Amino acid sequence: MKIQIGQIVHYRMSQADADQVLANRRNTGGAGNRPRGGDILPFMIVVVHDEHCVNGKVLLDGMDELWMTSCVEGDGPGQWFLPPYSPELREFGPPELNDYGMPTAPDLDPDVGGLDDPDVSERGRAERKAGVT
Repeated sequence: MKIQIGQIVHYRMSQADADQVLANRRNTGGAGNRPRGGDILPFMIVVVHDEHCVNGKVLLDGMDELWMTSCVEGDGPGQWFLPPYSPELREFGPPELNDYGMPTAPDLDPDVGGLDDPDVSERGRAERKAGVT
């Protein structure tokens, strides 16, 4: 598979990565769930050096981020890998595209999720926040 900019793969965090994130959070007041060595996280590729070496952003479970440079493909700590294939994700097929090449919105039930639906409207969010609902 050809690796591309913007592609999301998996990254196995090393203990040094986790320690770096925690140190950065202490210094900047960042927040998030505690990372641990061995955690598998999404990794967005931003530069492709070759098919096995990339730069990218590890998407952490928190308000901060972890940038990795010259990260190599593999299954060990500090390496990225392709997610396992899941046939369940393919059952829907490719999306239909509009005239601009963008995916079209699915057919929506007009009685659910409209602008007047209190679950999604600004008024509904304000009422839930105020405890009115």
